[in-house]
Amino acid sequence: MKALHYSLEETSNEDVDIIYKIKKNSIFEYVEPIWGWDEEYQLNDFYSSFIPDRFRKIISDRRIIGFIELHENKHSINISEIHIITQYQSRGIGTSIISNIIHEAYTNKKKVTLGCFKNNLKAKKLYEKLGFQTTEETETHYCLEK
Repeated sequence: MKALHYSLEETSNEDVDIIYKIKKNSIFEYVEPIWGWDEEYQLNDFYSSFIPDRFRKIISDRRIIGFIELHENKHSINISEIHIITQYQSRGIGTSIISNIIHEAYTNKKKVTLGCFKNNLKAKKLYEKLGFQTTEETETHYCLEK
């Protein structure tokens, strides 16, 4: 399948509600079996740590279809979150975004790190396809690096 055209755009505080909704829809099926879904906790955690400068909206078909959150320092780029709504998954967008980050990191002699829930096998398979290796495991997550 041909990858869809997308762009990454800056976020603002006005985007917080849609970004939370995308995140909730993306992670609910992984969080709920582990800890149960506590909406109040999730809302407080997300809204209290939302820093627009760390997020980029993923835009396709003139709508927000996902987001990415990055933390960067002089040694690494950490992909803290990447979520794409279901209808736009498996179309090459996530692969393209992560590949571009890997290229940027390689150019700047940095490593790329990310994590995923152990019960999100689709994400882990994608990350391994992109060359990430598991460096650590917690009870609930894989930590990966390239």
